[in-house]
Amino acid sequence: METENFHIFELFKRINDKIEKTSNSNLKANDITLSQLKMLFTILHSEYSPEKGTMPLKELERRFGVAQSTAAGIIQRLEKKGLVESVADVEDKRIKILRTTRKGKSICESAAKSMGEMSERSLSEFTVDEKAELERLLRKLLKSIE
Repeated sequence: METENFHIFELFKRINDKIEKTSNSNLKANDITLSQLKMLFTILHSEYSPEKGTMPLKELERRFGVAQSTAAGIIQRLEKKGLVESVADVEDKRIKILRTTRKGKSICESAAKSMGEMSERSLSEFTVDEKAELERLLRKLLKSIE
């Protein structure tokens, strides 16, 4: 039984690695990596007050579980590319607020479309019922390991 479980997790790893490799290859044209895109999406879809699509750097660090230096490095690269801008919080100037630029939003829209197409291709051999069952089982697995 233990070797079966290992085999399943090895399949997950291989699937994840392939998705990451394909995604990074597709994103290369926009000079962005999957890690950078994930942060860009997170900022864009943030519900932080007072303005939707903004997020404090500290909150980004917390959500990704990374050190301040790691998050700051990725954000610095995104700023150089014109995809994110940072401003000091109005109430507390020590807090750095991140905002996705128009160019960053455009990259997110393009990437979301591309990822949707990749998802459709990847699942094209599955029936509607199989897709629903796969999602149900993956959610069950996620719940059990959280």
